[in-house]
Amino acid sequence: MEQTIQQTHVVRNRTPSQNIGLKFFKMIHKLLALIVIAWLMNGMFTFVMPYFPNFLRYGTFALWLAVALVTKPKFAENYFKRMLPLLLFFTYILIVSFFTDYEYISLYPKNILYLIIIYSIFLYYVDNRYRKFQKKILTFIIFDLLFIGINTYLKLIENPQISRYLSAGTEAREMYLGATSVLGIGNYGFFYGLVSIILLLGFLIFYTRKLKILYVLLLFASIALMIKASFTIAILFAFIFLFMIILMKYVNKNIVLLVAPAFLILMVLARNGIAQLFNKIGALEFVSFDVSVRFYELASFFSNHSIDGTDLLSRLDRYKMSIYAFLNNFISGTTIGYNQGYLPGGHSTWFDLLALFGVFSIPFFLFLIQAYKHSVNLAPVKFHFFVKLYWMYFLCLGFINTVLFANIFIIWLLFLPFLINYFFGKKEMDLEEKS
Repeated sequence: MEQTIQQTHVVRNRTPSQNIGLKFFKMIHKLLALIVIAWLMNGMFTFVMPYFPNFLRYGTFALWLAVALVTKPKFAENYFKRMLPLLLFFTYILIVSFFTDYEYISLYPKNILYLIIIYSIFLYYVDNRYRKFQKKILTFIIFDLLFIGINTYLKLIENPQISRYLSAGTEAREMYLGATSVLGIGNYGFFYGLVSIILLLGFLIFYTRKLKILYVLLLFASIALMIKASFTIAILFAFIFLFMIILMKYVNKNIVLLVAPAFLILMVLARNGIAQLFNKIGALEFVSFDVSVRFYELASFFSNHSIDGTDLLSRLDRYKMSIYAFLNNFISGTTIGYNQGYLPGGHSTWFDLLALFGVFSIPFFLFLIQAYKHSVNLAPVKFHFFVKLYWMYFLCLGFINTVLFANIFIIWLLFLPFLINYFFGKKEMDLEEKS
């Protein structure tokens, strides 16, 4: 109370010119944050990014963070408390990367830095004093997502494989796309981030009274775009977790959270039934050739038929590579205890981190646990289930695919928490009672 009175007294004693200068300073600081978000979204501002070199991009964030830490001592204290595990892990991989030419580690410093950047912005602006700016961030991200979605749909009409080629790496991109403009087109990170937005729309459709028609239209448009882009795992996850949201309306929430492991058990006990289901999905007319092939591969796997030469077998082998690499280098990981016989597979973020860094990856997972608890605590009680659900989705995705992408981090750790906090954090959500 005394501190608040002192702050009010200081504000009253400022001259008009000082107040104008302070407002301008705060505006510039917020603008820096928006520039950083625009850079990492890889959306409509991608067209100007070629004129904005890397040193300016990282310098913009460094300037923003320096100002945030210096001007807000309480934020600095909270920042290092929550970010310490991640900062320690980043420092470790940065040091290791300087002393090894191990090719598998090359992308990790940059990807973990993206995570640090995005979560830093989240920690600073999650304070309710910045609710108005939260709205500006949300508005910007929503318009950027709409731009990417529309632009991607138009490009997919011209080339149905363009999003998949963008996700296949630089060499494949140059080979298949050549000089084709790929700016502002949804890639792997966009579509796997889109799944969590689909889950949010599903949740709002079943558990709110207002804007149902808008949510339904956005849900169908998002699913149609995802199917057109032919990301099979994204499609599977979207429908599995949507089913869990629907089930939640009629079953105890804690039981619903057991659906995912129960589904895995079911796939073991009812292999033939699962195989027939995947065969029928693969035969649907509106399903693209690439997606059909993946479902037929799954059907063959559950039917105990040969999957030699398939993408599925290759993926399973890569999971095994990472697991074996970790088990044989579980202390230091393959980065230091380098053994040519044990390499990470490159298809599972969590297994690959363990394989590369061994027990030294523990700080990263401690950071995720802290971030998860923070997300749940910030959300209104009636949203706790949904927060747990979308976190479960990203954690499951990390086991069978890669998740260390800037646009995934933005949706996961910035957009969804801000949206829930801004629109539903200050007032009770108009939820329908369970029937």
